[in-house]
Amino acid sequence: MSRAECGGGGGGEEEERCRYRGVRRRRWGKWVSEIRVPGTRERLWLGSYATPEAAAVAHDTAVYFLRGGAGDGGGGGATLNFPERAAAT
Repeated sequence: MSRAECGGGGGGEEEERCRYRGVRRRRWGKWVSEIRVPGTRERLWLGSYATPEAAAVAHDTAVYFLRGGAGDGGGGGATLNFPERAAAT
């Protein structure tokens, strides 16, 4: 994954955003994931990961269980990072 896909290389940002939903990079290099709990303002911490893909899978799993899956735009309106993985289950 290139630097352009997961945030730039400058700008003095503490955390870099990634192309995956619910994933960002800390300035010291760890990838973290969190999700907002439906119907509340509370955020659920999903953890720190070595790769953005691992953090994105954690986010997708939380979306699937909290919002009922259906990441195809129908139903709960949840958007998954890897919708093809959810369809395989």
